Amino acid sequence: MGQAGTSAWADDVIVVNTSRMLPVVAAVCVSVLVGCGGDASDTPAASTPLPAPTLSLQASVDAVPLSDHFELVWSSTDATECTASGAWSGARTTAGLQIHSVSGAGEHVYTLLCSGEGGTVSESVSVTGLVPPTLVFEVSDGLVLRGDSVTLSWVAHDADACEASGAADWAGPTATEGSASLTAALSAQRYRLHCTGPGGEVESALDVATVLPPTLTLSATPAAGDIPLVIDLNWAAENVTGCVATGDWSGEWGATGSEQMTLTEAGIHDFDLACAALLPALAVTRTVSVTATDPLAQARALFERRQALRAAAGLGDD
Repeated sequence: MGQAGTSAWADDVIVVNTSRMLPVVAAVCVSVLVGCGGDASDTPAASTPLPAPTLSLQASVDAVPLSDHFELVWSSTDATECTASGAWSGARTTAGLQIHSVSGAGEHVYTLLCSGEGGTVSESVSVTGLVPPTLVFEVSDGLVLRGDSVTLSWVAHDADACEASGAADWAGPTATEGSASLTAALSAQRYRLHCTGPGGEVESALDVATVLPPTLTLSATPAAGDIPLVIDLNWAAENVTGCVATGDWSGEWGATGSEQMTLTEAGIHDFDLACAALLPALAVTRTVSVTATDPLAQARALFERRQALRAAAGLGDD
């Protein structure tokens, strides 16, 4: 064996004196740790993860009538692009505001997807479209005799409250469906009905006109006399639309007037006047009769009667 610190081959085995090599091994280890002569600060640092994008999407309402509008507002951070889908579509900026209206009743979902180098993020909001209320409001008759009754009937859909107005007996809250019998006391009456629901409001009005009963007077002066007999016909009507003469006179006449006529034939002459009312069932008719006599005809009739009596008595002619 040699001296310490030396080595020799023995059966193909290397024998090393490790007591002398410990400083060398330590030096090699330090060299590896510092990169074999380099600076420790040259070692690559671990990479920092990129921030994930964030997104906020809000609707100004949860529910909206079909005829109204609402706002969608969104903003994102660490995003480079956004895309809309669902009830809206297309590319969007990373922050913005848009005004929308729903296209139909029910739920509408608005989704926004934003992406950046750190990933993607998605948000959705829903807005419910509300159907506006509808109203059917009817009256039994739009023209009645003053003081008569009319019947109002109505039905409101998609409404939860109704309010009546326009008359003393048609005022205040009322059901969304029903009927009512009312007295038409004024010359013109307007009945209103206003209904509201989650989807909005609706109003309707009905007009009812009233008329007074028609009146008509007709007179003839004189009422009898010998021909040729001159008479005056006088008439006056109220709450009528016009008058028509028939019988021994004719033509269309106004509601008030007079007419002078000469009767040349003996007999009973009838003068009829019919006046139409705003309500056809209320038409009025009056008739006056005038008796015209022929004095000569009366004398001739008296002579002929006497002659017949003398002939019957066998007296013969005078």
